[in-house]
Amino acid sequence: MKCPNCKSENVDQILRGLPDMTNISQKDIDEGQIILGGCLVGENDPDWQCNECGNGVGERIQRFDVNGFKREFKIWMMAYF
Repeated sequence: MKCPNCKSENVDQILRGLPDMTNISQKDIDEGQIILGGCLVGENDPDWQCNECGNGVGERIQRFDVNGFKREFKIWMMAYF
């Protein structure tokens, strides 16, 4: 995956929730190999983060209720941190 902002391929997945820390070292976290996103998981949070520019990238879920019919769309998003 490439960052849509700076085109870098130095992009890592953000771990959310309470990950199993058995196989995760502090060194991996410090070097940006692993990105911990916190315990609170929101539906609009980015899934990936660029290690070069800090851009958050992912899909966002948009839900609509039109005349009793529920619709769900996934929208590509870029968030800047």
